[in-house]
Amino acid sequence: MDSRLKKSLSAGGRDNRASHDPVREAPEDTFVSSNERRKMWKDEWTQSALPNVPELKGWHVCWLSTTNSYDSMVCYHALSTDDLVNWVDHGRILHLDQVDWALSHMWAIDANFYKGKYYLVFCAFDKESSTFQTGLAVSDRPEGPFSDLGPIKGVEWGQDPSLFIDEDETPYLIWGGRGAVLIAQLNSDLRSVIPETITNVSQQINGYEGPFLHKYRGSYYLTYPALDGEKWPQRMSYAIAKKPLGPYVAKGIYIDQYSGHSGTIHGSVVQFNDKWLAFYHSGWVSGTETARSLMMDQFTYDENGLISEITPTQSLQGRSIVDRSEERRVGKECRSRWS
Repeated sequence: MDSRLKKSLSAGGRDNRASHDPVREAPEDTFVSSNERRKMWKDEWTQSALPNVPELKGWHVCWLSTTNSYDSMVCYHALSTDDLVNWVDHGRILHLDQVDWALSHMWAIDANFYKGKYYLVFCAFDKESSTFQTGLAVSDRPEGPFSDLGPIKGVEWGQDPSLFIDEDETPYLIWGGRGAVLIAQLNSDLRSVIPETITNVSQQINGYEGPFLHKYRGSYYLTYPALDGEKWPQRMSYAIAKKPLGPYVAKGIYIDQYSGHSGTIHGSVVQFNDKWLAFYHSGWVSGTETARSLMMDQFTYDENGLISEITPTQSLQGRSIVDRSEERRVGKECRSRWS
């Protein structure tokens, strides 16, 4: 079972966690009508470079990038659920204005629980170098708000970061940089990678961005988008290793090309109760490749530990459309049409 963010809810229920902190106030945090809210989910809230839903006891959190185009991403929101049907939007958890070193392009994110704190890794263009850096932010709560701690040292072109904490509490950072997927062990304070552990696994997996690492029955599964013969769109693929740093053996595609594809297809894998779920994004709701919609599908492993192939559909099981029957403020409970 994925050990991400295991923590009891003794600190308070989901309603208490949805309280409005002043730091979360944002232009979109106003009373809005149902139609306006649907439009926000269609055009702004669905750009999710790495839609990740790590596991807590009976409670899951999804961290989303919020924007209407990949080049205007400036902040992140957190949503939680205990049944994959009813979701709570906890509001903005980090904004570009709160990250002194960042210029723009707050893209892919991930988060994990480590030594009593919740850590968010994200990427953004650095003001000084105009290159992608991987940022680190911290919070006492999974739904934030998060405080920026600065870029993680030793990470060059730190795009699409993912934070993996192994069962022995060893932290690893996985990221995509300039056409390569890299994995490195982090120092215990998470502020820098250990240089001699940086491993380029691109040649092993034929991947170059959007990596995510999870563990199943003692093996490490690296999932990532890849091109089939350099032809777009991307397909979600995976590779397996006995150690976090590899070597990895590519096992093929688990989400192939489909109608409604958004060009890119970044995603994550998580266990929810007794189900394994794949999260990724599509262009179905917006009808465009740049405003992407969060998708969810259940999958299984076969007796050899291989991931079953997923065929995305426009059925209600694989599509999230928030339906608010009345005006309410961001952070209140909402119902999505997931079955």
